[in-house]
Amino acid sequence: MKTADIKEFEKRIRDTYSAIHREQEESKRVANMLNKEWHTQQNAYFKAQQVVTQQLKSY
Repeated sequence: MKTADIKEFEKRIRDTYSAIHREQEESKRVANMLNKEWHTQQNAYFKAQQVVTQQLKSY
């Protein structure tokens, strides 16, 4: 292999690694966002459930 071929190969490896790293970071960001939304929805559900329970007790 020529030096230029090796340098091109190394560049492609670095570019691929960088792309993988960016995708992993984006995956973490989306997972955190979805996890936060899930907890928000769960809290809203439990609060609504408490309200309904209190209303039923008052009848």
